[in-house]
Amino acid sequence: LDNNWFYKDETRRRRRLTDDSMRFDQLAYQQLVKKSCEDDVDTYQGRRKLVQTLAKMSCDFANSGGYECERPAYFDDCSDMERGPNIYNNKMDINITLNELIEKVSDYPCMVETREMYYSWAKQVGNLKGLARGDYDTFCDHGFISKQ
Repeated sequence: LDNNWFYKDETRRRRRLTDDSMRFDQLAYQQLVKKSCEDDVDTYQGRRKLVQTLAKMSCDFANSGGYECERPAYFDDCSDMERGPNIYNNKMDINITLNELIEKVSDYPCMVETREMYYSWAKQVGNLKGLARGDYDTFCDHGFISKQ
């Protein structure tokens, strides 16, 4: 990361969006507001739908640089595996190695990368099931994630 990633003002801690990303978000938001009825934007459900649409569009734009991660129609999410107590915190979780997880999604490089990045953490917090299910993958549509 270079210094352009952060604000110059030390009191602000959030990362800066790139100029292209910020411009896209602003233009997309303005177009979505124009496209939807004024009444829809004034309601909670209308704003929520608008923000969800904007988040999806922004994610698609950010991933349009050649590194796209599309959710496959099917992959083994370990939903049939028996759960047992996690050794770190006694939460009920699946017992699976990193190599076994990677083997299940080996045809999808972005999913392999996510499992390699989050395996140790997911194991410690007792959420290997969520990792296997795709909760941490960089898909732009997270509507498939269960509310468990």
